[in-house]
Amino acid sequence: MSLQHAAAQEPARRAGVGLYNIVRWDWTILRAVSPHYWVLFLVREGQGGWRLLGSIVLCITGARCARARQARAALRREAGAVGCKRGERAPQSAPLSLGQ
Repeated sequence: MSLQHAAAQEPARRAGVGLYNIVRWDWTILRAVSPHYWVLFLVREGQGGWRLLGSIVLCITGARCARARQARAALRREAGAVGCKRGERAPQSAPLSLGQ
């Protein structure tokens, strides 16, 4: 099996594992995607429900920002590796030096 073929199968494999776990352990987790249950949750929890929702949003956006920060740091390291000055962008296809 080629590497590309294996990589193409990875999302399907993960989806299969996820579906198995939902069926095996607790299918009621699917309520999380239903607006009906969102409203019931917010009515039941009141202001505390909104705080929980805000915490979830902050966790998601915080993780996304952290990944973006890591990507920017990696780009800066790459730019420094090919000899760019601070603030300068690395060329799209930087030459690979193998000590030749």
